[in-house]
Amino acid sequence: MPNIKVFELFSDFSLNDQVFFRFGKSTVKWGVGYFWSPADVINLEPINVLDATAQREGPINFRVHIPVLGTQNNFYLYAILDEDNVDFSTTALAAKAEFLLGNYELGTGIYYRNDTAERAMLTLTGPVGNFDVFGEAMLSRGSAKSFVTDIATTTPYTITTSTKADHRSSLYFSASTGFMYSSPKDNFTAIGQYYYNGEGYSEADRKGLIADANTVIAALGATPTAAQYQQALAGLIYGSGRHYAALSVTQDEFLTKDTSISLLVLANLSDGSGFVRPSIAWQVVDNFKFSLSPTFIFGGADTEYSILAGGDTVSVSLGAIVSGSF
Repeated sequence: MPNIKVFELFSDFSLNDQVFFRFGKSTVKWGVGYFWSPADVINLEPINVLDATAQREGPINFRVHIPVLGTQNNFYLYAILDEDNVDFSTTALAAKAEFLLGNYELGTGIYYRNDTAERAMLTLTGPVGNFDVFGEAMLSRGSAKSFVTDIATTTPYTITTSTKADHRSSLYFSASTGFMYSSPKDNFTAIGQYYYNGEGYSEADRKGLIADANTVIAALGATPTAAQYQQALAGLIYGSGRHYAALSVTQDEFLTKDTSISLLVLANLSDGSGFVRPSIAWQVVDNFKFSLSPTFIFGGADTEYSILAGGDTVSVSLGAIVSGSF
C-alpha cells in the first residue's frame, strides 16, 4: 500500500461575503516564530527546526472567520476535533483576534479542551528599521507533557512520570523572540530566534535524571531493558532545556547565479549543546537541485544534542530535489 498522508483537505464557504467558514483538515498557524512557536497550540506537529518551512499537519476543525469591515482586524472561532476519538468531551474550543496597530500586528487567543491544559497566547510582528521582528508568548494552566520525575537506580528499576492531573494547577510560561533580515538586492537572508521553554527541566533535575538513567543503563548492560532505558533517556532529554537559540543565514547566487550557500546553527543554551549545518546547493537545471549538507554536533557527554546523536558526531547529507507541476 502507498504511504499517503493528508495534510489539508477542507471546504470554504461564506455568508453574504461577511462571515467566512472553513471545515475540514487544515493547518492552523497561530504563532509567528520561525524555528519554535510556543503560541502555535493547535497544530498536530511542531516545527521541524531542520526544515522550518515544511508544511505541518493540522487537525480537523471548523473555523468561523469574521473580518471587521473597513479595517484589517479579524476574529476567529474554532471547534477542533480529535481524529482518534471524536466526542464532545475531546473537542477543543479556541478563539483568536488579530489587530493592526500602525505597522504592527497584534494577535491574541485562547484554547480550551476539557482533558488537557488550557492556554492563552499573544503574538506581535512588525518592522524595526531594516528588520522584521516577531515575538510570542504562551501561558498554560497545566501541561500536556508527561515529565519524568524519578528513575530508580536499584532493582526493580522503574521510571516514574507525572500525569496531567499532577500539574493541572501549575502555570507554565513560554516565550520567543526573533528577527528576519532580507536583502533581495544582495540575495541575502538572515533569521535569528531565541526561545524560552517554560516546560523544560531545571538544570539540577535534568542532570540528576540523566545520571540516574546512565547508572541503570550501565548496570543492565547489553539487554533489551537497557535499550528501553536508552529510548527513555532520549525522550527525557529531547526539548529538556529552558533556553534555546538558532541562527540561519543564506546567500543566494554565490559565485554563480545557480549556486547558494547557507549556515544553520542551533543550540541548547541551558547545557551548551547543539549543531552546526553548513550547506551548498546547485540548481543544475530547472526543477532539479543538488545539495550537500554536513552536520556537526557539539556538546558534553550528558547534553541534549550529544545524547540524541550518540556523541560528538559528523554526518553528511547528500540530496537531489525535483520540483515542478505534474
